[in-house]
Amino acid sequence: MKDKTDYIYAPKVDINEGISSGTITKGAVFFTKEYFYVIPFESLKVLGATAESKFHSVSEFISDLYKQIPATSVDDFQAQMKTYLPDERIYRINELNKFTIQVGFWIFGGMRVRKDGKQLQTFNIQPKQLRADLKAFYGLE
Repeated sequence: MKDKTDYIYAPKVDINEGISSGTITKGAVFFTKEYFYVIPFESLKVLGATAESKFHSVSEFISDLYKQIPATSVDDFQAQMKTYLPDERIYRINELNKFTIQVGFWIFGGMRVRKDGKQLQTFNIQPKQLRADLKAFYGLE
């Protein structure tokens, strides 16, 4: 796979899992043309009691995965990710009720996603250039 042709990797993303859930997830995201995959580092419940769950050895997992990408086909990568991640961390682009990417600065930039029957999620993806690359990658001009 080729970077910015077959996939885009976002190493640090903060995800607001939905207002009523009160959960923010920090993680990495791999984007392909058909899917994107969230690999969580930690989730924090910010409303009520603070609950924190850490995912160990994620950095090592991502490092190994990233090394394999140049020799992997898109289909093989997507099949591999489906075996590693639960369904709630896999997003099929054409099945999303909402999928927008705004390139602006501060609160005027980010990605908004809604799966069928789920809450709106907001992805804080930095830097601004990465959001611009993603918008072009998906043809959302």
